[in-house]
Amino acid sequence: MSVCMIKLFVSDHLYSTSTVAKRLDVKNQTLLKWVRSGTFPSSSLRKGKSLWWLGSVLNTWIQEHSDGE
Repeated sequence: MSVCMIKLFVSDHLYSTSTVAKRLDVKNQTLLKWVRSGTFPSSSLRKGKSLWWLGSVLNTWIQEHSDGE
């Protein structure tokens, strides 16, 4: 059996809240709500008020929460 995982993010790149939300097809507010509730990983970097995630962290989360597991 082969497992196909779509990688939406380049592992060593940083992605902003708005980019992550767009690629996951949710609103920024939804993404931030997930972070606060612990459903989504904390950001890898915080610069001022901006949150940034490493692509590898995002891809791992997607893999863990994809259908068919």
